[in-house]
Amino acid sequence: MKAIFQIAGTELRSFFCSPIAWFVLVVFAVQAGLTFTDAYESLFARQVVGSTNSDISLGIFNAWRIGVFPLVQQYLFLYVPILTMGLISRETSSGSIKLLLSSPVSSGDIVIGKYFSMMVLGLVMSGIIFLQILFSSLTVVSFDMSAILSGLLGFYLLICAYSAIGLFMSCLFNYQILAAICTIALLAVLNFVGTLWQDIPLLRDVTYWLSLSGRTGNLYKGLIPSEDIVYFIVISAMFLGLSTMKLYFDRKRVPAIRKAVSYAFVCVIAFGVGVISAQPHLRFYHDATRMKKNSLKPEFQEIVKNMDGEVTITAFVNLFDNDSRRAFPGQRLYDERWFEQYTRFKPDLKLKYVYYYDNAFDLPEDELKKNAFKVAILNRTNFKRFKPPGEISNIEELRAEDYRFVRLIERDNGQKTWLRVFDDISKLPSEVEVVAAFKKLSMPLPIVYFLEGHGERRIDRGQNRDYSHITSGKHFRKALINQGFDVATSTASNLGSHDLSRSVVVIADPVDEFTEEDLAHIRMYIENGGNLILAADENSTANANEVAAMLGVRFADGLLLQTHKELRPDLILAKVTPEAKNTEYWFHWMNIHRHVISMPGATYLDLSEVGERFTVIPMLVSDSTAGWFTADRMNIEEFPSPKVDKGENYSPHIVAAGLSRQVGEREQRIFLIGDADWISDGELRSSRPDLRLSNVEFAMQVFKWFAYGEVPLDSGRRAGPDNKMHFTSSAVSWMRMLFWGLIPGALLGTGAIWLVKRRRK
Repeated sequence: MKAIFQIAGTELRSFFCSPIAWFVLVVFAVQAGLTFTDAYESLFARQVVGSTNSDISLGIFNAWRIGVFPLVQQYLFLYVPILTMGLISRETSSGSIKLLLSSPVSSGDIVIGKYFSMMVLGLVMSGIIFLQILFSSLTVVSFDMSAILSGLLGFYLLICAYSAIGLFMSCLFNYQILAAICTIALLAVLNFVGTLWQDIPLLRDVTYWLSLSGRTGNLYKGLIPSEDIVYFIVISAMFLGLSTMKLYFDRKRVPAIRKAVSYAFVCVIAFGVGVISAQPHLRFYHDATRMKKNSLKPEFQEIVKNMDGEVTITAFVNLFDNDSRRAFPGQRLYDERWFEQYTRFKPDLKLKYVYYYDNAFDLPEDELKKNAFKVAILNRTNFKRFKPPGEISNIEELRAEDYRFVRLIERDNGQKTWLRVFDDISKLPSEVEVVAAFKKLSMPLPIVYFLEGHGERRIDRGQNRDYSHITSGKHFRKALINQGFDVATSTASNLGSHDLSRSVVVIADPVDEFTEEDLAHIRMYIENGGNLILAADENSTANANEVAAMLGVRFADGLLLQTHKELRPDLILAKVTPEAKNTEYWFHWMNIHRHVISMPGATYLDLSEVGERFTVIPMLVSDSTAGWFTADRMNIEEFPSPKVDKGENYSPHIVAAGLSRQVGEREQRIFLIGDADWISDGELRSSRPDLRLSNVEFAMQVFKWFAYGEVPLDSGRRAGPDNKMHFTSSAVSWMRMLFWGLIPGALLGTGAIWLVKRRRK
């Protein structure tokens, strides 16, 4: 050990006696300072103009395009090879390596001593970043120190890994410049190797593990995975081992075959340890962020953990579907990593992939195969991996899914559900949709039945008045079937067969009259405590009132109108009531941010006869200053303002309300709304960019109310307390002076004094 420290001390003196090391440190300090002040000032400028900042700590050090860690990391690619290029090659070119090798110091002592000197230099470079962290901790409220120190750990481990690689390259070449160039080349290869041979099962695990690319990403965002820590330790140890063997073989004459076997043995052991450590059941994680932002919410974790038995997620990858490319054979491991936040809490979760080709054009088999082969060539993937339609047992189910990229989640008890991609910017399901699918398999969730037989809105068609988008839209993220619900149709005569504990019946716009028998079934369903949604439209008020009368409610026979600049007067922009905002968080959010619900052709609710049978919660109300009610439905365009002579005046009207009462051991819930178009396909497709519409969000909260909070899930997290900077505009110049001038200047001055003293000696 004494020899190691002596070699390390000698190497450090050699470093600091050379202007190169000081030059690198000064340039690094300047670039790091510029990066830090740019990130800091960007967030401070937002605060000055009144914008809301959140998670300032990670914003400074890991934000996309401005974060200190990811940007400064790019400089290491050049600086470390410059510092390591002479570790051994300088000794070799000067001949002093012979003295070292002939001394009683072992090859391992030489390598470790040289490496220790680089670890100290790495600490100096990390110390420059730590000064920025310290400054931020003094000026940012509730600075998330643990998360940022996790990033600093990743930064330092990366320096150490680069140093081990540079040391090995220095052992191979006598010329320092050549050693530096080869180090840069090897680092480039290690950053690129993760994309090689990913479609070959025997090689993809090795090349993926060997890749340096992205290894610090989790650490920078405050998540410490054991796999990445093991990777940096193993990769550093591997190159140090190779360096030690190289020096040992230089001392003695060893057959070439023995050298090759020895080098291969070290690499195989390293790869083996790395691949084993990457197995899901051997990974461990520590979320260092204060708000645990890198982990599923605690309630989501419990849902995933409590999935008893074997769970398999099978991805059906269609060669013809553009969304499938993320799971092609060459991208399989990257796709599997997308599930890491779930395998983290259920390590035995199995991921399978079925590759096939088919489309909806019903082409002849030969033509379909030719087209598929061309697509495979264009996508540079192996066509032989993709099976024809006849070999896929789930092909009919996949046809129903439009042959889109889809995953099937199955339990060993036979339960299964689909996990889809969506036609929005994000495409992939978020943790809300994934965990909702898990929850759907682990507990009974509500079934929403839509009554049919009286001209009601349909869920199996896509016309403007229908409800297919919000209910069964397979590729619409907020569709009920993607949020944990099941949807189905029902007749009035079947209402008595539904499980009241998990059923919601929707009667939307019954334009045809109910029979006495139907009304009797509906009445029995309500009296037994069944949950109900009743929506009336201008053409179905009378029929809807036959059901509403059972509750003591009446839909007014007429229309609500509202003054607009450019919109039709029969478009009501309803607001969330103060009473509703206390029931669900999102109602509160809509109320604060003044979001509205668009309701074309709405009427209001008369709740005066409800009495004490139900607890009444007004949920939506029309505008009190711009809206009024009229019983005259003729020529709506001629109603720019209320007709006072007919008793019309500006006043608020309740357009949606919730009723609840205790029936046995459960609470019965009923929702009434004076419009049936608010979640219709036509209304949801309407483009009104100038309005803050929240029809879908409001609908989700209504259904969540009926699901007693079980679904839809909410992935929202409280913002971290680090949302403000104790800083002033006048102090910006002082900050720049500190990080652009004082710190680099201190290093420059120290280096100059050191070099002058050494020269005099």
